[in-house]
Amino acid sequence: MPLILVTDAWVGKSLSAIRSLGEAGYTVHAISHTYNSFGFYSKYTKKYFKFPNPQDEPDAYRIKLLALLAKNKYDCIIPMEDAVIKIILDVRPEVEKLTHVALPLRENYYSAYNKMETLMLADSIGVPIPKTLFQPSVEELRGQENDLPFPLIIKPVSGSGSRGLKKVHNAAELFKHYPEIVGHYGPCVVQEALPQEGKGLGVGLIAENGHVLCSYSYTRLREFPVTGGPGTLREVTDDAATKAYAAKLMHALNWTGVAMVEFKTDLKTGEPKLMEINPRFWGSLELARYAGVNLPNMLVQLSLGEEVITQTAKVGTRARWLFPGDIAHFVFNPKRFSMQPSFFNFWDKNTFTDHLQLVDFKGSVAFLICSFLQFFSPKIWRMAIFRK
Repeated sequence: MPLILVTDAWVGKSLSAIRSLGEAGYTVHAISHTYNSFGFYSKYTKKYFKFPNPQDEPDAYRIKLLALLAKNKYDCIIPMEDAVIKIILDVRPEVEKLTHVALPLRENYYSAYNKMETLMLADSIGVPIPKTLFQPSVEELRGQENDLPFPLIIKPVSGSGSRGLKKVHNAAELFKHYPEIVGHYGPCVVQEALPQEGKGLGVGLIAENGHVLCSYSYTRLREFPVTGGPGTLREVTDDAATKAYAAKLMHALNWTGVAMVEFKTDLKTGEPKLMEINPRFWGSLELARYAGVNLPNMLVQLSLGEEVITQTAKVGTRARWLFPGDIAHFVFNPKRFSMQPSFFNFWDKNTFTDHLQLVDFKGSVAFLICSFLQFFSPKIWRMAIFRK
């Protein structure tokens, strides 16, 4: 069977990918910058390797990665996080001499990674977006101060998830926080804040040369932070509108590989509006897995030039990121005891818990232990929980 290399074994979605690939019969190796990585200890991981941190030492990571690819003759590499994807795109010809990888072209990846370019593209092809000011100067904001539709969201142009986002409710907050966020994260957009009560929606997909091969839609029933962030409880839906908008974006980007397109319902109009594109595997990958859609297997098939065998997600399937995500949502939600569905709904046969499976007992125990250890890491809380 093909030998597959999965990166970034410290994140939960990598454990999900490793299990999906192992269940499909592949031999899986994993790499990460820390031994405190769930994916290292799954029963499906046959070997694992500690690497430099790709965020802090990209050159050292690149050198070690190329050496490992040359030594072990992997059939395919699956990069899970943006830092590694960027390294691979920088040396793509060298990587592709050694293995297969299914990624978009460099310019298309960065167009999706850049929130401003994504929103401008969406607006140009008829995909609805919130009212947005693209990279305004402080002077431009002051000139429009009386016409700004508060509350607003300050959103860094580049980045993933809700990192760096700040909601401001008046001009004083805007002019206080906007220069701070620009100084820390770089160029930003200023965007109409859709009501918190609007549903967070997502479309996970795999595409080839702009053609979507398989997609599924879902809604976020709970998030953390409570005001908006990663989904802690999600449910598979069959949302034709968001899937159609996602397909339009993938066609415009000539996309190859996986992506998650994120929307939010505008309560004033009832329509979904684009938030961003995650140009990689996403945190709620477990939901697809529980719903019967093996996207990592499809990505290997695409990488190797094989026929991609698609599946249909089971509508109504739910998955919860219990620790620490849904627990944190419960603690910080003032309506914790009246939430629907209830936090205490542990016996619903259609609701699954991320990463906890008896079939991979080693990986499940490792997930609990590593999560507990990560719980005490301020860096993990800033990045994975508070998205800073």
